[in-house]
Amino acid sequence: MMSEKKKLLLVEDELLIATVEMKALEKAGFSVVTAATGEEAIRKVRNTDDIDLILMDINLGPGIDGAEAATEILKERDIPLVFLSSHTEPDIVDRTESITSYGYVVKNSGITVLTASIRMAFKLYDARREIEKQNRAVGDANRKLKDLLQELEETNRELVASRSEIIESRTALVESNEKFMRIADSMPQIVWTADCTGRIDFLNDIYYAYAGEDRYNSRTELMNVHPDDAEQSSAAWIESIATGKIYEVRQRLRRHDGIYRWFLSRGIPVFNNDNNLIKWYGTCTDIDDLVLLKEERLRLEKNLLEAQRLSSTGSFEYDIHGRNFYWSDEVFNIIGISRDEFKGKASDFYRFVHPDDIGYVKDLIRRSIDERICINFEYRVIRNDNSLRYLTIRLETIFDANDKPARIVGIVQDITGHAVVKKALMESEERWQFALEGAGDGLWDWNTATDEIYYSNRLKELLGYGEYDMENTLSAWEKLIHPDDICYVLEEVDKLIRGDVDFYSTEHRLMCKDGKYKWILDRGKVIKKNPEGRPLRIIGIFTDITGNRLIEESLAAALAEKEALMRELQHRVKNTLTMITSLVSLELGQSDNPDVQKSLKTIEGRVMVLSNLYHILYAGEGATGLPLDSYLKTIIGSVTSGYGDSARNISVNTDFENIEIDPKRATSIGIILNELLTNSIKYAFTGRDSGTVNIALSMDNGRIKLRFSDDGEGLPEGFKCELSTGLGLKLINLLASQMKGEFRISRGDTSAFEVALPYLN
Repeated sequence: MMSEKKKLLLVEDELLIATVEMKALEKAGFSVVTAATGEEAIRKVRNTDDIDLILMDINLGPGIDGAEAATEILKERDIPLVFLSSHTEPDIVDRTESITSYGYVVKNSGITVLTASIRMAFKLYDARREIEKQNRAVGDANRKLKDLLQELEETNRELVASRSEIIESRTALVESNEKFMRIADSMPQIVWTADCTGRIDFLNDIYYAYAGEDRYNSRTELMNVHPDDAEQSSAAWIESIATGKIYEVRQRLRRHDGIYRWFLSRGIPVFNNDNNLIKWYGTCTDIDDLVLLKEERLRLEKNLLEAQRLSSTGSFEYDIHGRNFYWSDEVFNIIGISRDEFKGKASDFYRFVHPDDIGYVKDLIRRSIDERICINFEYRVIRNDNSLRYLTIRLETIFDANDKPARIVGIVQDITGHAVVKKALMESEERWQFALEGAGDGLWDWNTATDEIYYSNRLKELLGYGEYDMENTLSAWEKLIHPDDICYVLEEVDKLIRGDVDFYSTEHRLMCKDGKYKWILDRGKVIKKNPEGRPLRIIGIFTDITGNRLIEESLAAALAEKEALMRELQHRVKNTLTMITSLVSLELGQSDNPDVQKSLKTIEGRVMVLSNLYHILYAGEGATGLPLDSYLKTIIGSVTSGYGDSARNISVNTDFENIEIDPKRATSIGIILNELLTNSIKYAFTGRDSGTVNIALSMDNGRIKLRFSDDGEGLPEGFKCELSTGLGLKLINLLASQMKGEFRISRGDTSAFEVALPYLN
């Protein structure tokens, strides 16, 4: 059983088969919904979000087949889809493989095989989704890490530059007031001075340009502090004046266009020889970009940690001299311990390494130091809960100023999921190679850039050649093609090269080493293209179908014999139905019981419907469609003649359009007409010498309509079709529903019966 109940969509047009399969799957622990057509399956997938997997039949009757429905569904939704069909023909199986690779199950393989295939499809689907997710997360983490490092370097350079500017300004201010004035106006910062009471008595040109004020018509004071910062700035300034300590505060100043920017305001007190405060010199440095950069850096650091968590990637650093380790949070998550359990020693690292990998890991770390290279490798760790994890590590040794190894830095990623999938893929490839060799097929691999082709030894053996008897070129293969097949084969290859087709498949003859020819099924597919869409690599398979060709010739003869037998069978069925009708007629003449006569007459009419159908089919030499109007007229003639005097004075008016329909649906419509006409003859004209029946057959907006009415007594008052106990109306309702049609009774001056059903060509 699976860990949770999965919901399956079973697409099967045969109701009985669908019911049996649904019960078996539900018993196996699945939730199952069904669809009878490809169109219905597409609608259900579009309208239902919780479908986990689709079981798709190939043949779905009229409309699109299973392969077309699957293609349409997979365009809109990523969902595992398994084909469930009775077909085993290679062309059909190959067609499904080009649509989806989650599985192809032959019907009647048993519920065990089916449930195993479903579970394997879920595993393949989950593995693929996990790989895609982890690859995206790792890519994002690497890009963000690179961006963060660049931004940190830029921040450091800007901080160093700002510090240098402040030091230079401070030195210049101390030199002389005159020199200070000249320098202040030339500085990129806002420069100010204040007296011992804290009143500002100088602001440089930068301030007035920033504030948009006139230097000679404005008060000498900072009037544009952000309201939210004013109280804090004022309190800090008052405290500095009272204590004589350096004034430093971050505040926002309004620019002339109304925008506020962050500034670092810093004031330095100057004392005389008596240690009395006489002056303040200060600057306001624009740090808006640094504030935003710091906020962004914090955000990126947070995102980096989150990216490490999502991608199962952690960072580490080892101080070689101090013999201490630093691990990021994600490393602890990967190893499965807390920071309290980690002492930061090398022994803590090797404590978790798989015993079989310790020597290998130590050798690689030593190689990284000795050869001064960045090295990548994979190893295993055993967590405290004894679970095994696969890790990949990338590390590099950093050397100090004395060219001695100082630190080892790197990243480590949990690739347990990748390792499991990689192992599964290797096993799958081994099974594929074994299956290919076991099937006796040969493999070829064409590099179109160099025009070289690799021919497997099995391919050469199929034609009787040794390992070195065939050159690895395209021309070597072309020389072996039968002259009558060469043009056709090369044209199919050109179609694949041009991109007209996605899959190449031909049947042609190749010359063996002994000079004889073998029939080969040659199939190929482009697996790599250049940016312009030109194929770079094509892989294909040779299959010896010489024996199949002989079988096909035998099957052709058998098919001709089968067709002859089918014609004979149709003739015998027609004769048998005629005999049954004759026997019923004989029994009808022998019985005096009205109820028996009525029953026999009904049976005779229904058998006559089938007999007329076989008569038309036999005359048409097994045609798949027949003229519905002619068939219904034949039934009318059979019914009226069968009732003799009872129908002699009943006029039947017909208004039929020419409609061709399949025999199965024609039979159902014929039975419906037989029931309506016989009921009318038996009950509608009781006590009357004559009557009229009107029958119309037409096409209306893609629907077949059969309308039947008579001028008889009509239906009893309060009559309800659904409450009728008569077999005839029940049979009509059942047949109309089976054909996805409708049966209606309309009342008026006369009662009319109408059957409407979709037309399927």
